[in-house]
Amino acid sequence: MSEEVQKQAAIEEIDRINAAGWELRATDMRKAYRRAKEAHDASLAHHYDQGLADSRRTLAIAGLSMGLHAESYEHAIAASRFYRDHGDMKNEAMVLNTLGAIYDYLNDYDNRLQANLRSLELRKLSGDHEGLLRSMNNTGDTYTRTGEYDKALALFEECLSMLDDSRPSMQAIVLSNIGEVYLLQGRDDEAIDKLQESLVIARRVNYIGIILADLLMLSRLANRHGRPQEAIDMLEDALKHIDENTGRNELAEIHLELSKAWAALGDPVKALEQHEIFYQHQEQHLNEKKIKEIRGMQFHHQISELQLTASKLEQLVTERTRELEKTLADLRQQEREKQQDLEVEQTVNQFSQTLFLQSTVEDVLWDLAKNCISRLGFEDSVIYLMDKDRQQLVQMAAYGPKNPIDLDILNPITIPIGKGIVGSVAQTGRPEVVADTSLDARYILDDEMRLSEIAVPIMSGKTVLGVIDSEHREKAFFSSKHLRILQTIASLVANRIDRIREQHERERLQGELIEQLRENEQLQTKVTRELEGKVQQRTKEIESARQRIEQQARDIRDSINYARSIQNALLPSSNEVKHHFPHSFVLFLPRDVVSGDFYWVAEKGSKRYLAVADCTGHGVPGALVSVLCVEKLEQALLLADDPGRILQIVSNEVKRTLRQSTESAVNASRDGMDVALIAYDRDTGTVSYSGAKRPLWRIRGGALMELPPTRFSIGGHSPDGQTFEEHRFTVQTGDVIYLFSDGIADQFGGPLGRKMTTGRFRERIVSCSHLPLERQQRSLLTMFQEWQGKEDQVDDVLVMGLRF
Repeated sequence: MSEEVQKQAAIEEIDRINAAGWELRATDMRKAYRRAKEAHDASLAHHYDQGLADSRRTLAIAGLSMGLHAESYEHAIAASRFYRDHGDMKNEAMVLNTLGAIYDYLNDYDNRLQANLRSLELRKLSGDHEGLLRSMNNTGDTYTRTGEYDKALALFEECLSMLDDSRPSMQAIVLSNIGEVYLLQGRDDEAIDKLQESLVIARRVNYIGIILADLLMLSRLANRHGRPQEAIDMLEDALKHIDENTGRNELAEIHLELSKAWAALGDPVKALEQHEIFYQHQEQHLNEKKIKEIRGMQFHHQISELQLTASKLEQLVTERTRELEKTLADLRQQEREKQQDLEVEQTVNQFSQTLFLQSTVEDVLWDLAKNCISRLGFEDSVIYLMDKDRQQLVQMAAYGPKNPIDLDILNPITIPIGKGIVGSVAQTGRPEVVADTSLDARYILDDEMRLSEIAVPIMSGKTVLGVIDSEHREKAFFSSKHLRILQTIASLVANRIDRIREQHERERLQGELIEQLRENEQLQTKVTRELEGKVQQRTKEIESARQRIEQQARDIRDSINYARSIQNALLPSSNEVKHHFPHSFVLFLPRDVVSGDFYWVAEKGSKRYLAVADCTGHGVPGALVSVLCVEKLEQALLLADDPGRILQIVSNEVKRTLRQSTESAVNASRDGMDVALIAYDRDTGTVSYSGAKRPLWRIRGGALMELPPTRFSIGGHSPDGQTFEEHRFTVQTGDVIYLFSDGIADQFGGPLGRKMTTGRFRERIVSCSHLPLERQQRSLLTMFQEWQGKEDQVDDVLVMGLRF
């Protein structure tokens, strides 16, 4: 075998391994990483650049999932450069998307936005529709994080307009993102509409993450608008959906909103219980966040090392022959610098650990001076703390001449905000490095003249908490490296100060709450004594009221039972159903005495009609709407033959009767129905179907086919004059058709107390479709009862099956 043939065989094998690794990323990132590493090493051995780039594409996304952030960054940069140079826009966009995820991990939204925008541009140019939708959503999310809400909304709305019902999970994500932006903008009514729409879709596909996010934001809005009980109901629903992927921050926010709601309802005990749970989760979240920040620092350091090493290697390639001795000296210097960097990193890491042992702000600042700055090679350093009331900076800790012994500061001074280099940094919130203080008129002489100075603000968000200031006798002593180190340290200090102050505030609030509980207990004792004196005189009144209530309850039960007899009279009898469709079954399980679900049969000419409908609500309200909809179906049948036209007439009549036109949409009711309607023509052997949010399932040869409905309901908020798509097919002997409401799929139960879901219902339908119809009915009933167990029935249940 020739060398060329061997190389081609090796390339084909590398391509095969790369393809396998790329596919594995969807199911097992570790296996994907191993296959990509195998392809990577083989590509290097055979000098196969395309294979190397493809392996780096997989190593980048798999490494990110496994926490190998620096390695993932290196692979992503190299792969994106190759794809860009070779005009491969689709793959470049994929790698940029991974790079954006790396920047998101670091909370570096500026670089994430640049990666998102470039990925979005490439996917537009390459016609990658699926990738374009993801890039639009990712870029919109980045704009949300940076506070550019108008740009975020524009992308989310464009993305939503390009989605259809075949991508419900993506619809739920984008609607939730739009709701979040509206919430951040204070557009509460619009936020509620979008979040509720997202929640409906997320529940349908059991998208736990979006269900939790939507319920949390809706509960926050309910609390904001004085509806605490509504907030509690939603938050308790959210807690039912908690799984192993739920973050500590989400749990903390749920219990914080519960605390607010119980406090608003006047139950301080439950409010305190929820507040304590909130702080437990919040503390764990903060610890996890701190670990992430430390990893982020290490990641930044690793990237810096990678970039520095790459730069030095390029220099070595160009100067190796004529400057060998100088290169060796540079390498020795690099080693010393690396050793210094390592020592600095160890110092910062040790400080980050001891920092969490400090319980006061003063302890934090002295720990910074004594155990961190003292090891960085600085001559003199002073840490200032902001005094907001006096608008000045106070010297709180020091290292060097200002700290002769113990925890004392020699001749401490204060600096007004805006005065001197330190005051200017406190005013602007931006660090400064002054190479020659003798040329800077702002320089304030404290103990002795020093020629270079570096001042870094301690920032909490956009608020300046204090300033770390260091001086040195040499000019231009402080470098960009010193600036990065002090900025990292300042970030750690700011976070710890925030946590300490939050803890103090929490302790203060808890003390106030305990005192309030004591006062409430005393008040309750007083009220109890007063009430005990009134018990006897109120006993007769209560007994009389009880008798009246019992009589009213009997009257209501009699009325509802009478309503049931009326509704039963409107529903077709079993003989009537069998007359029109001899081979059929009906599984009808109302949740209450009367039902919002109903079925309807009729005959006109050579056609036999069958409808399965789910009206708004259940019980008496649903039954009232069902009576109206039955009447409108009967009227529409006089005017039209085709199911689509019949549903259009019914929708128009329901909207007219309930005054739901577009002009009166603000105050109009949302009542209406979801329905599946078929017309079977005995002469032609064809079935015409039209649905309003309810599909038709047909099983032929053991395979299930779903005919989709129109996405709008009958009446409600559907557009005026809404049309309904009609499907038509010729039946074959043995075909089985199923029409059903959503009650059976929405039932909670099973071993985990979750919804049955349409998927489980579909599996049972397919598995029993070959059985006689009576046995199918019993099989579905048994499945429903076993799944429900001891849970309450949540909705009316209606399933009809026909065999031809």
